[in-house]
Amino acid sequence: MAEHIYPRPGLAVVDRDRLLVFGPPAGPAGSSSVELPDGSAWQVDHADPAIPVLIDVDAADPGRSPLLTAAFGGDAALFIADDAHVMSTDGSFEEFLERSRPHPMQSGSRQRPVRNNLARELGTLVLLADLTVDERLHPLIRVAASIDLALSARSRLAGSVLGPIASAGLERVGDLVHEVDDDDLELLDPQVRHALRSTCRSTQKITRRVLPPLADLAGRLDRIDDGADFQVSAMRLTMDTPGEPADELLAAAAPDRSAQPGSGGEPVIRRIDDALVRVTVARSGTERWARVIDRHGMVLLGQAPLRRDGLVDVAEVVVPADASDEDLEVRVAGSDELRALLGRPTEVIRAAVTAGREAARADRLGRTSISRTRWEHCAELWAGVGDRQRSRLAFEYAHGRTVLARSPSSTTDEIAETLAPAF
Repeated sequence: MAEHIYPRPGLAVVDRDRLLVFGPPAGPAGSSSVELPDGSAWQVDHADPAIPVLIDVDAADPGRSPLLTAAFGGDAALFIADDAHVMSTDGSFEEFLERSRPHPMQSGSRQRPVRNNLARELGTLVLLADLTVDERLHPLIRVAASIDLALSARSRLAGSVLGPIASAGLERVGDLVHEVDDDDLELLDPQVRHALRSTCRSTQKITRRVLPPLADLAGRLDRIDDGADFQVSAMRLTMDTPGEPADELLAAAAPDRSAQPGSGGEPVIRRIDDALVRVTVARSGTERWARVIDRHGMVLLGQAPLRRDGLVDVAEVVVPADASDEDLEVRVAGSDELRALLGRPTEVIRAAVTAGREAARADRLGRTSISRTRWEHCAELWAGVGDRQRSRLAFEYAHGRTVLARSPSSTTDEIAETLAPAF
């Protein structure tokens, strides 16, 4: 029997010239999607990419659609078209979907047999393909996503659907690499730089193509790491020479990991992980949020709800790992003020999806405490716009009550966590 991704189709609808096959609606992190050269589209749940949200193909000849065939098999593709509900032009499409497909939290809607290893692997490639074309992202994230996609979309099934997208991504890396500064590369952890350099070279070997932009990027990473090795050697030489004890030199060079409390009961901020700070404020009976701001640019870096902890209220807030403690300033906002700051419900929903994507990325990287904080933030935001189901699902993700079909982390995730904590 021919290999296919999903064991069975969801709700199938013919709407004018399109055949739409729906899975459950996207969860709290929204969906990731890719549009293929033939005009078909594939959406998966961002947090749990084993779950298909939508497959959209041309209704004229769905049996010839590479996407529909890969998704359900060739014979099933024909039966789906024959059995699809034909949407009348005077009907309400949204109302029909509301009645006909389950909400993300309804029993069985996000459980097996939809989730399987093949669905997870191919769904993860859809996430990467989505990142390659997202112009809001840092160019280095898009470069890394293009490389990871090209290296991963090598199976026959993946190549039949996503091969053209992977090739197009590699064609774009030339312009993107020129936008990447060495300062951006120096921000990366040395192990991440090593992984990126290896994938640059592996891509050229596997695709059997000469890709000068990737060769250039690998060379720049070599020079940065060679310079870092020289600096480490110089420090060792200094520490071995007579003068100040090595412990004093290290203490002077180490960053101060805690912000000092001010007088008069101001919030206290303390770093507890590279990308996580704890804010402590005096107890209050009202619902409040801690907002961490860059004191120079007055840009919001992160926020989280304050919760009672003994005689104080505390919040754990995710911030960029490269933000120095001296740049961090805390503002405490009530729920009404927070809603006013966020603006219209559409802005709150956008913030909720962003928080969910940050949480999903931390899940893939195995950073449990950061993931939990981000999912809790996501749950609060969904609750703020009255979506109790997505709020509940985010809360269950935070506390492990609903287990994600976790995708493996990638170099793209590591780079995005450093350069763009919110995407």
